[in-house]
Amino acid sequence: MEQNRLKKYYYKALVPTKVGISLVWLLALALCSNISNAQITAEPDCPTAYPICDASQPIYFEVNGPGTIDDANGATFLYCQNQTSVSQFESKSAWFTFTPKYSGELGFYILPEVNDDWEFLFFGNNPDCADLQNTSYWSLCNTITPESPTNSYTGSGVHPIIGGGAGTIQCFEDYVTVNAGEKYILFITPFVFDGLPTKRATLTFQGGLIATHGADAFEQAPCLLSVADYNLNNIVSIYPNPVKNKLNITTNTKFTKLELYTITGKRVIQQEFTTAINTTHLSKGVYLLKLYTKNGQVAIKKVVKQ
Repeated sequence: MEQNRLKKYYYKALVPTKVGISLVWLLALALCSNISNAQITAEPDCPTAYPICDASQPIYFEVNGPGTIDDANGATFLYCQNQTSVSQFESKSAWFTFTPKYSGELGFYILPEVNDDWEFLFFGNNPDCADLQNTSYWSLCNTITPESPTNSYTGSGVHPIIGGGAGTIQCFEDYVTVNAGEKYILFITPFVFDGLPTKRATLTFQGGLIATHGADAFEQAPCLLSVADYNLNNIVSIYPNPVKNKLNITTNTKFTKLELYTITGKRVIQQEFTTAINTTHLSKGVYLLKLYTKNGQVAIKKVVKQ
């Protein structure tokens, strides 16, 4: 496996050639194809990773940017993944998170919408998004180029078409054993540099954990937003964002309390609800703003402090 990774790094050193050859084809595809909208737009930052609660259903997602956070903390690589941007680690990122309800064998596979080279990093041991260079979080990683133009699957476990033993097919790692109640993070990215078209793929889970527990395999709490909660998120506006000195909140909902958290989970503001927040004292970075109603409903907004 180490030999494959080194080969991959050498392959990526030739990326201008790879991009140059495929760019015209990709642009033509984007202009000529009639592609349906994805089920979700993936979250491009680790702290706001998209929570997965029903592991029995495939997720059709799209990636269209690097987000606002440098998830590699200034490095040009993370785990076995080299940078996919000229200026930083990420170019088009998809971050997912889940917490198994049961311990067991878990795998997954990623199918690009078009034949393409997609890669993934899998973090366990309750990873901290602010410290992903910590090797204790590193669980699984694959950056191997697909074995043929007609086989762009990558993942862990058994290849859904070719079959074969777990970890024996190119681009597929072995199953992992996940622990009940432990948080996991999955990073997925196409190997493309800045400026190329929006990319889409489908993520599907497999393995003994899914075969046994199906839709009940993952904790449901992160996704149990009521219709009212969902509507709250969509009727709250904040500006300016990014913000320097004062953040304004526009809403017709009667909130009673607000809290502001850093991406590492530290609460820096807790107060009664107001339509303006003084942010002068805050350090530059990304924060999560939580607004509460008296009934316990919550609206969450991402805030960037300049």
